[in-house]
Amino acid sequence: MSNPRQESRWSRWARIILYAVLFVPLVLYEPLFFPLVSPKAFFLIIVSWLLMLFVVWGIGLRRLSLPSVGVIAFAISAYVLVQFLAAVFGVDSTLSFWSQPDRMTGVVLLLFLLAIFWASIVLLREHEQWEWLMLISITVALLVAAVHLLTLGGVTTLLTSNNGSTLGNSTLLGGYLLFQIGFGAYFVATLGRARWLRVYSALATGVLVLTLFSTDARAAQWALIGGAVLAGCLYFITSGKRLVKRVGVLGVGLLVAVFLIVTIGIFVDGSRLQEVFITATSESRLVVWNMAWRAFLERPLLGWGPETFSHVFVAFYDPCFGSDACGVGYWFDRAHNIVFETLVGSGLLGALAYVFALSAPVFVLWRRYASGDIPRTSPIFVTTLLAMYVAQNLTGFDSIPSLLFWFLVLGFAQSSVEGRLPVGHPRVLKRRQVAIPIITTVLAMCVFPALVLVPWQGFRAVYASIDAPNMQEHLAQYETAVTVSNVGLNYRRSFMTHKTNALLWYTPRSSVEQVATSVSQELALAREALQDTISRSPWSLGAYLQLGRLYQIEGRFFRSEAFEQGELVLRRAMAVSPNNPHPAWALASVLLEQGRVEEAVELTQAVLDRDPRVLKAHTARAVAVKFLGDDERLQQVAQESADEYQELLGQLQYIVTTDLETEYLRFLGHFY
Repeated sequence: MSNPRQESRWSRWARIILYAVLFVPLVLYEPLFFPLVSPKAFFLIIVSWLLMLFVVWGIGLRRLSLPSVGVIAFAISAYVLVQFLAAVFGVDSTLSFWSQPDRMTGVVLLLFLLAIFWASIVLLREHEQWEWLMLISITVALLVAAVHLLTLGGVTTLLTSNNGSTLGNSTLLGGYLLFQIGFGAYFVATLGRARWLRVYSALATGVLVLTLFSTDARAAQWALIGGAVLAGCLYFITSGKRLVKRVGVLGVGLLVAVFLIVTIGIFVDGSRLQEVFITATSESRLVVWNMAWRAFLERPLLGWGPETFSHVFVAFYDPCFGSDACGVGYWFDRAHNIVFETLVGSGLLGALAYVFALSAPVFVLWRRYASGDIPRTSPIFVTTLLAMYVAQNLTGFDSIPSLLFWFLVLGFAQSSVEGRLPVGHPRVLKRRQVAIPIITTVLAMCVFPALVLVPWQGFRAVYASIDAPNMQEHLAQYETAVTVSNVGLNYRRSFMTHKTNALLWYTPRSSVEQVATSVSQELALAREALQDTISRSPWSLGAYLQLGRLYQIEGRFFRSEAFEQGELVLRRAMAVSPNNPHPAWALASVLLEQGRVEEAVELTQAVLDRDPRVLKAHTARAVAVKFLGDDERLQQVAQESADEYQELLGQLQYIVTTDLETEYLRFLGHFY
């Protein structure tokens, strides 16, 4: 056997590293691209790498025991494996592995979360150790809540956004708080280790509940209410009194019935439940879910690949987007439903693996409880938390913190099935094994730069180029931002080109001529980057649109043949997403600047005919007609649109009365 003192010391340091992961929600770094998201991902990767090395070396040196392999560990590992396979065989492997910079929840993150799961079942073998994890997590959550409450009070010194504290928006904050409220309730229910801890946990839980209900996270709020009812019913079912048990069973039955009625009612056209759902969420949700279902049917086995819903949205675009019937919005990179998201991302195999990963801990824990091996608090806690997590994600999506705590809850479940911890004698290697630890360390040293250091450089360069003190530094950082590391590269390229296009669009020719060489270099960097993006990822519609606009600017200032190149790119975009109006509108702008006004008018009319409910289609047609110079025809089309949609009256009056020569560029920019 290993030296208990050495094992304790090694375990203690490893647990400190594990507990450090709990601070992920507080991590932000303003100079980094998407400062509320990408720093969290890099921090988690760094800490989990260090944790993994500690655990592997600890096992190899016989200072840590081997992990227990059970159904729960197998289930979550199988889920990650299926996601990995779906990414490999998907339509955009790079996107699947890394996701977008504003999400960072790709398969790479899942692999590191799986490492955290395995580390947790190695290091947290006693109930007290899990209590400390929950206590630290609750304390971190109080800091996150404090930032949110300060923001509500008008204090905005910290980097926050969209009513979401340090997590980005209220939906993500709500999903995170659900886990923390569950931790607090569990800590109180198990009576903790000291009275002051119970009091602290109870007060903290109350603060977190109040914080949740001060946000706009309606799904999380309803999930919490349902979770509280479910926990109460499960408590009744496990009581010793027959009548109380029956009340609990009846309560669970009612919860299931209400869930099924609401779920079915939402999909019944014209039903009252559907109307309420649309009012509470968005008209677009049902349309997006229909697109997701069609995409699943096209690739049913392993799906399109995790994190690729933005491509699905392009491929199955519904022309009603942009209208009141579809919620006005034009872009979605998530299905906003974990069921459809999983079906699209990893197909039927992914959905089955997901159900297995969720149901395995519930089944195993209740079976162990029925055998008298564990107290009822563990299965009630895990069942309720997982139910709230899934319920919240039926209209939302995962974030880095929510995924982290899902894996940790599964780690808790895996540890709990062993009974009241610790049980028996943990297994250690018969003799020291250093080969695997050495290989792991070498691998970490080789891979770490590609996973963290190089992507960090590319992400850091985005804002550094914008804030550069001179053009030379700007171009150097610009090149780094659009070329270094595949992590979020396509998104960075579109973002940087958008900044370039927006800056140059209204810049006078005389000003451009003064820095013509530098502008040409920047345009060349952006052009080559977007061309590479399109060749790698043909579904990246944003790259087509930004490249088309860049060619239009280049044709205006430097070479007239760029207009033809822009037209070609935008026609390719129209072929990629035939129902999407944005490529046609962008092409109309290019045609108008070339003087091909009739073609532009026909193009905008075709978009309008596709779905007249899209409000921008009316104003786009009016702008195109204005370039004809036919005031009578302009008045006619403007009146037609205004008669049908009164809310457009102000915009149409502006288009009719404003001088074209004075606002020439503004009218051309209306199409983007």
